[in-house]
Amino acid sequence: MAGAGNLRFLRLVPAALLFLLILTSPAAAKTIIADTEWSGSVLVEEDLRVAPGATLTIAAGTKVLFAEAVSTKTDPSFFSPQTEITVEGKLVAAGTPDAPVTFEPQTGYWGGIIAAPKGEVILRNAVLARAEEALLVDGGTLRAQKTVVRGSDFGLVLAPERIFEGDGLSLESCKVGVVDMAGKADSIAGVTVKDAEDAAFLSFAYTRETPETPVLPEPKGPEREFVGDYTVEGKESWRGVVTISGRVTVPPGSVLNIEPGTRVRFRKKDTDGDNLGEGELLVTGSIRAVGLKENPIVFESAERSPSPGDWDKVSVISSEDPENVFENTLFRYGVQGLHGHFSNLTVRDSTFVSNIRAVQFQESERTTVTGSTFIGNKQAVRFRDSAVTIENCFFSGNDYSVHAFRGSLDFRGNRVIGSKLGGMLAKECSLKVENNLFDLGRNSLKVKGEGAFLTLRANKLLRNTESALSLSYAEGEITGNEFDLAGLDLVGVEEGKVAFRDNVFGLAKRHSIHLSGSKGIDAAQNWWNPENPPEKSIYDGKDDPSLGLVTFEPAKEWATRPH
Repeated sequence: MAGAGNLRFLRLVPAALLFLLILTSPAAAKTIIADTEWSGSVLVEEDLRVAPGATLTIAAGTKVLFAEAVSTKTDPSFFSPQTEITVEGKLVAAGTPDAPVTFEPQTGYWGGIIAAPKGEVILRNAVLARAEEALLVDGGTLRAQKTVVRGSDFGLVLAPERIFEGDGLSLESCKVGVVDMAGKADSIAGVTVKDAEDAAFLSFAYTRETPETPVLPEPKGPEREFVGDYTVEGKESWRGVVTISGRVTVPPGSVLNIEPGTRVRFRKKDTDGDNLGEGELLVTGSIRAVGLKENPIVFESAERSPSPGDWDKVSVISSEDPENVFENTLFRYGVQGLHGHFSNLTVRDSTFVSNIRAVQFQESERTTVTGSTFIGNKQAVRFRDSAVTIENCFFSGNDYSVHAFRGSLDFRGNRVIGSKLGGMLAKECSLKVENNLFDLGRNSLKVKGEGAFLTLRANKLLRNTESALSLSYAEGEITGNEFDLAGLDLVGVEEGKVAFRDNVFGLAKRHSIHLSGSKGIDAAQNWWNPENPPEKSIYDGKDDPSLGLVTFEPAKEWATRPH
């Protein structure tokens, strides 16, 4: 039996064998790939993924505790920055009225349970407390019977693609009870919401603006396949169809040139049974992948019925060659797609479709993405400890469009449409966000963390189911933006030095500005919709004496606002 205290991967050999784990010591499991049972007391110290084909059964009376997340969440398989369980197989919490299954954090908050595509979560007599998003159904199935969610930020989040069956699901004392991205009415069968702090139900019709899929010409040139490991020596060019059944490495001093129209295809190789492909092109030397608009270079799955995660990534590691470039390329069905680490990298006029994570940068000083398109990825761009420029790009129908952690980002001239779970989420970053459109998403922009600074200028942040802008322990200069149509607040600020000038504040279901900290806000010289005047739509120290005050006078005449 695998050790309970240092459980990394669980493998089912033979198929009928059931691993029974009574975990009273930390469960450091990252991926469960075999049928597994928990009972007693279980401590989850890092994100847990239940892989396709595996079932995690949690016995009645089991207490599942979650340690606070300390990682930077660079693994693309997980959703939240908090510790979470992502189910792509099956999870059954089989509690009883007298012995419920409980999920709660050791301290603070935990992430929640996610029913991911093809995953199934069954909860009977369960209690979930103090989660960021207690139950998220994004492409999977949730059946919840006689289950209680308490004291969470969000009780139940339903993505457009979901199957949900509720029978006695009670959401109690959550900030928001239900978020429904399918534009349903303000009730869900089998669900009750009690004492919601901000809103009982939020709903919006998720929209994906999808450009036409380009018609790819048939590749011209030879077909070759690399089986196992292969190393490029010196200078090498690829054309035609190149199939990779393992890892190809471009070492220091070598240069790989990929010609226009080349198809680089990765066979699905899964040696650890987690259902994620491992095929990789690893570049520690140099790479030139320059296609043509009408004849792009394609990195894709070699499977007959491809799906996200069939292959791993193209990695550029410890390469400071300023000529590393990907231009007019198409990445689809990867785990991470394109990954840069300690490297200089330029991405131009490229398309990323149906990847788990499209692009990731780590510890990279100069990375630039321009004129590119990101459609239907779980995460479009994620980076940490890097200096990144993203310009004139189009994001549509991604779960998350941009995640940034401990770095700097220059984000300008982009369109971010229909981000199901979040537009831009940034922590401990310096951000310059100018001349962008954020529209039809759950949130446009969230910035938090000591030392974070946001320059937000000349953007449109429209039609958000929750809030357009959220600042938490961050500072910012907010100038010349348009905020309009939010299911909660146009702007939320918690403890930060922030100044607003020349912005247009439109309509929100709750507040134009919601202040939840002791520091005041300077919001003079802005335009306010007469239907949502500041004296009525601002929440601050006038409503709660423990809070600071928002100064909004003098205000500008609404008729003089820019159009």
